[in-house]
Amino acid sequence: MNTAYSMALAAALLHFVWEGALAALLLALFLNPPFGLLRNTSARVRYGAACLSLFAMAGAFALTLAVLWPSAQVGFEHHPIRWVTVP
Repeated sequence: MNTAYSMALAAALLHFVWEGALAALLLALFLNPPFGLLRNTSARVRYGAACLSLFAMAGAFALTLAVLWPSAQVGFEHHPIRWVTVP
């Protein structure tokens, strides 16, 4: 199945690899040395930062998919089947 929608989904999943890795790297930098800004905080704060990182990953995927998703008008204009209205 090689439609514009499946291509958009595949591209969004590929982009999610580096977006998720970037979010995980930023979290690791905040939790561990050399920066370690959250190293001496409570477990609740570190857990909240990890949850925020996971929500950022999900949001990045959704935003990427929304940008890459073809509009309905473009899909109907370039569809290989001719749409015929029946009187």
